[in-house]
Amino acid sequence: MTIEREQKRVKQLQPGASAQFDLTYTLLHDSAQVAAVEQKIAKIQGDNKVAENETPIAKE
Repeated sequence: MTIEREQKRVKQLQPGASAQFDLTYTLLHDSAQVAAVEQKIAKIQGDNKVAENETPIAKE
């Protein structure tokens, strides 16, 4: 979890506190479903360009 902690994505809880998360995984069964999700992502991204890092941001 080093990478997640370095990127400040680890939720810090106070002693005695709790948090609840819901996570849903969905399998894509064919290329049509993959294409539909790609289109949905493209719509959300709009004109925003994705920045790819050649090297990892943090070491694990």
